[in-house]
Amino acid sequence: MRGFLFTLFAFIVAIPFGFTSNNLISKDTTRSAFVSIEASMTPDEIADKAMRYRDQSKFKQAELYFSKLVYLTDDPIHLLDYAKILKKNGNCKSALFWFKKYAKIKGTDENSIGKFHFNCSSSSIEANKELSKHIKIKNLTTLNSVDLDFSPAICKNGVLFTSTRQEGKVIKKYDANMGENYTDLYFAQVSKNGEIGEVEKLKGEINGKYHDGVACFNADATRIYFTRNFYEEGAKNAKLSICTAVKQDGKWVNVKEIDLNLKGYSSCHPAVTKDGKRMYFSSNRPGGFGGMDLYVSSKVNGKWSEPINLGININSQKNEIFPSISSYDILYFASNGRNTMGGLDIFMSQKVFNEDERSWMSAYNMGAPFNSTADDFGFVADESGFKGYFNSDRNKETQDDIYSWEYSQIFADNHKAQNNPFTTTIAVLNDLFLYPEKLAIVDQKKKIYSSKS
Repeated sequence: MRGFLFTLFAFIVAIPFGFTSNNLISKDTTRSAFVSIEASMTPDEIADKAMRYRDQSKFKQAELYFSKLVYLTDDPIHLLDYAKILKKNGNCKSALFWFKKYAKIKGTDENSIGKFHFNCSSSSIEANKELSKHIKIKNLTTLNSVDLDFSPAICKNGVLFTSTRQEGKVIKKYDANMGENYTDLYFAQVSKNGEIGEVEKLKGEINGKYHDGVACFNADATRIYFTRNFYEEGAKNAKLSICTAVKQDGKWVNVKEIDLNLKGYSSCHPAVTKDGKRMYFSSNRPGGFGGMDLYVSSKVNGKWSEPINLGININSQKNEIFPSISSYDILYFASNGRNTMGGLDIFMSQKVFNEDERSWMSAYNMGAPFNSTADDFGFVADESGFKGYFNSDRNKETQDDIYSWEYSQIFADNHKAQNNPFTTTIAVLNDLFLYPEKLAIVDQKKKIYSSKS
């Protein structure tokens, strides 16, 4: 995801067993590649280059330099850095080896080692090779433009999305601070066989003067909820508010802010359940865990209730954004504050108790092929749970693009009997339910108040 999108939404800071050590070292270092590292470089120079590549999210290059650095320095922090880089690059076994070396020096307990191993396994490419065989990923070139295209939302006959494209405009809406066009909302028809029709900009009052985007429809697509960019006098950053509009004669009219917005803070990225009774969204309001957190509000007597923070099993000290809620009540979202393969990754979770919004299971990294070392976000699933869309900037020749994903027909047919793709996916990726900590319900003070075995 380009830096523009980070600044646009004003809520993300720059991101930066049974094996032998000999076998691991031969696997996780490419000796022949060391010719690219000048023999005359000092350990400090190698460290500087390694950390520079790491901060630029060039993890393969960073791995090369760290793999030499760990033999030239006694500083244990470089062992930890190397372990983290190996984790990001999907080499979990080697990552665990170097983390254990670091832990031995620092006196880290076994629980921390076990947690690192679990987090690494759940986010590594290796852990998801079997599942990857059953998923087809496709860049929707007929939908995407040369500009930013992101945050798809599925409705009964097409896909709603956000874009900075401004084709055909003599006077373009341009944000000089961001170096990009302002965002607007667009829609494209999708046929039963998945063919993308003509892309059309939403008509009416919905696309305003500044940024509008990251939206969802209600069940019959007569009402829309979306994020609008407001500028408050004296404020350093633009405020984000969730707005709504209704469709009349093919146009979106009666735009207004909804009553869950909080003055002085941002609320954005609405995701409404099929029955229209709950809205999940992201906000930096007080009382969170840090950065942007995910909240839920219920519609009671026509008004949105006081939002509930989804808790520490979902939220982190950084940012949880771009939520979507599936027909199976599965929550998908992006985070840069949990174990990730790089930048933003897509996570999923499900409640232990249906009526308890604080009982979400610990967020689970969906791994490859959905996640990569680039930014991946905006994940949505259709009614079946076996296909949908997501966003990624993994193609370095383009900007943020929308991708489709779909399980193979054989895989889907074999698992439809379970009537819950979430359970199937978790079972394939990892034995999540074997970890008791994943069933703990934790309140905002990080105290366990209930559990389910």
